[in-house]
Amino acid sequence: MNSFVNNLACGKFARLTALASVMALPALSNIGLAQASQIPATVSDHIVLGTAYDSGREKFLNHQPVAGCVHLSGNTEANVTYKNDTSYDDVLSMLNGGVEVGIDFPVVRANAGATLATETASSKYVSSFSLYSYVSPPKEKYSPVDVNKGYTLSTTGNELVQQTAGEIYDVAGDEFVSEISYGAYMLVNMRIEYLNERDKLEIGGELDVDIAGGVVNVNGRLNYLDEEEKQSVRIVVRSLQNGGDPLALFQTIPSNIMACTLENPAPCFDLLKRSVDYAKNTFPDQLRVIQGSDQGCKSILDPSENAGYNVVSYTTSRYDQASVELLQLVDQYEPINWTTTTLIRDHEKDYKAALIDQERAERLLTEYGVWLDDTHAEQLKVIKAQANNNAWLHYRIAQYCRDNPYGTACHDYNSQVDNECNAQSADNMCFASYDEALLKVESDIDQSSWSQCETARSKVAQSGSVQDSVTQNYRALGWAPVLIDNANPVSGVSAWMPCGYALTTYGDHFKG
Repeated sequence: MNSFVNNLACGKFARLTALASVMALPALSNIGLAQASQIPATVSDHIVLGTAYDSGREKFLNHQPVAGCVHLSGNTEANVTYKNDTSYDDVLSMLNGGVEVGIDFPVVRANAGATLATETASSKYVSSFSLYSYVSPPKEKYSPVDVNKGYTLSTTGNELVQQTAGEIYDVAGDEFVSEISYGAYMLVNMRIEYLNERDKLEIGGELDVDIAGGVVNVNGRLNYLDEEEKQSVRIVVRSLQNGGDPLALFQTIPSNIMACTLENPAPCFDLLKRSVDYAKNTFPDQLRVIQGSDQGCKSILDPSENAGYNVVSYTTSRYDQASVELLQLVDQYEPINWTTTTLIRDHEKDYKAALIDQERAERLLTEYGVWLDDTHAEQLKVIKAQANNNAWLHYRIAQYCRDNPYGTACHDYNSQVDNECNAQSADNMCFASYDEALLKVESDIDQSSWSQCETARSKVAQSGSVQDSVTQNYRALGWAPVLIDNANPVSGVSAWMPCGYALTTYGDHFKG
């Protein structure tokens, strides 16, 4: 997802300040050179520059202890990115202006983004294709009032230093917001769901998706699937616009989400084409081109200038790497131990997996009921509840660990949940295990069967006994040739029949 991330290089004043600060700072053995934080705006979209930030607990604090002035850096940039097999993390990144989704990204704080990521992510049974059009204006950067002095304490900062001795970290954190990134994006996604992994491989392999052009070419051989088999392939196309003029999207594409099956995919493929064209051509023109400047401080982006753009992320700077004066705001940087980091990573990974399993179970129950017997349906209802419970438990632990990252608090809480589970008889207190194989539905679709019909059709066309265009017209109806002599296609065709019937006449001919 690196192609999503815009250039975050500092402006002239920020570069000079950083260099002067590093040269002036004393050697402090308890201070590391950790990277500053990048926080998605889904956490909060109304933070001002200079606001204090607690990087350990990932929380903004209600103070602006650092003095500074604002300047615009960079220029307006536009990028279009294409993604096959769009993952849960890919979607979260797109919804947050390209912020990389790693251990520093608070997955459990993603809010509404989690729902869309779950509904559009690829999986063992789902293929997901996305186009992401992103436009970003210059960033607002926080510079020292006097570049020769570096960053200084604001009036609030001086008051905090004087009034909160020994407790400064609780009110000032360890970093401050030094950059605000704005942007607008258009996300177009096509999701194709199958009964099982084999269908995804075999049927999906016959679908040639060009997401860049918004075109899907369906191999004619798929016409030999019967109606029920075609109905088992579910297609959902959706488009989402954030920023710009969303009303224009609804005027151009009234239905920004559509569901189809492979039996009649044309409406979905048409919507995909129109959405991709809109995202690449119409959407960027809705946004004003703004020029930035690193020459001195100026006011923030004027609301009229910034119309159409929203806050997408914040970047912070550490007090100890900003200036000597700001060292008064932090006693020391307490490290987060490896156990806490590992627990957060593992629980958030399992949280995402549980959400996807819950979504799959629910979709099988609501969309694929005709393929389920009563026993399987009841099993899926149980799995849906268990996956939901698992997601909640993983969420609860990961959230606690992000709120309490220091010392052994995270490990202790994780152990407490385990102990409570072992002491309780109620199933909803524990992580549940279930048979993931129940999340697929076995089908009678056999690639070798419809390939046999296609091979027979192809042999007839090659023999010249029937024109190729005529054979393709029959194939469009799902009909295959019944030959006079299977060993000699040039002998001609006695009849054109549905593939299922024609197969009964082929024997071992036309295989392989």
